[in-house]
Formats: sequence, structure tokens, C-alpha cells
Amino acid sequence: MVNNRKREKTSRSSSDKTAQTLLKSTEFLNLLKSAITEAVSAVLEGFKVDLHKSIMEMNTKMRDLEELVAFQQKRLESVEATMKEVKEKKEDPAEIKERHRSIVAIGVPESTCSSMFERSAADINAVHELFKCVDATSPPITVYRLGRQREDGFLHRAFGEDNNRSTLTDFVLFRFFKMLEICGKGVMD
Repeated sequence: MVNNRKREKTSRSSSDKTAQTLLKSTEFLNLLKSAITEAVSAVLEGFKVDLHKSIMEMNTKMRDLEELVAFQQKRLESVEATMKEVKEKKEDPAEIKERHRSIVAIGVPESTCSSMFERSAADINAVHELFKCVDATSPPITVYRLGRQREDGFLHRAFGEDNNRSTLTDFVLFRFFKMLEICGKGVMD
């Protein structure tokens, strides 16, 4: 038995010496380094493949989103163009002509008569007096008040007057401002 124990001690010490020798050996170290490098490379290669796949999926999604944005921009431009066309078509040429040849007079006092006929006659007389002041040659076609009558009578409703000539509006306004200049009053006085 004694011999067996000696052999065990000797074999252990010899295997320890062999391991230490192997660790000190550059060949073994190079072999160990290459094995670790290969193992790490294999793991990294798996990550690289997964990462590449994720990047490709993201690129595909990004391209799809860019196409969707481009489509939406074209659609928005089309809707805006359609809205512009509808707005342009909405204005009636007759209404434009009517607005061009109309005069609006603001601040003309309203009659306090209870009869609608008397109030209308007073409005027509007031318009004729205004036209005399600016030396207009053409009488108005229609005279009407704009808006509702106020109970307190503080602000007067504006007049709308339609003329038979569109140039009369420009003429009346020109004469009115000329008269204000001659009298020495500013427009806002």
C-alpha cells in the first residue's frame, strides 16, 4: 500500500508539472487563443446575422413608409387643388359683378317711423341726397338696409345701393374723397 500512495503522489506531481509546462508553452497558448477566438467569432457571427436581418427589415419598413408619405403628399396636393378649384368655381360671376357695382353707405341715420313704407321712402331720399352731394348722375336701382335694426339705435345699418353702371361706384367714391380733400377733412374725421 505504501507503494501505491507514492505512485499517486508522483503521478499528481508529474501531472501538475505537465500542466504548468503546457501553460508556459507558447504553442498551447496560441492553440487556446485560437479556440477562444473561433468560439467568440461563431457567437458574434450569429449576432451579426440577426443584426443584418433586423437592419434589412427596418430598411424595408422605412421604404414602405417613405412610399406611403409620398402617396399621402400627392393625395394632399390633389385635395388642396380640388379645394382651390371648388372655391374658384363657387364665386358666381353675377355676384362678383353685383358687388363691383354696389355702393355701401355707413352711418346714415334711420327713420324712426313705424311704417315700413315711410322708412323705405326716407332711406331712398337719404341716398338721393348723398348722390347729390357727390354729384352722381345716375340714380340707384335699389336701396336697402344691411343687417337687423338695433333696438338702442346706437349704430345705423349700412345701405346697399345697386347702380346701373359699374363705373358709377368708382366715380362716386372718387368724388367723395375729392370733396373731403377740398373741405380739408380727412377721411377718418
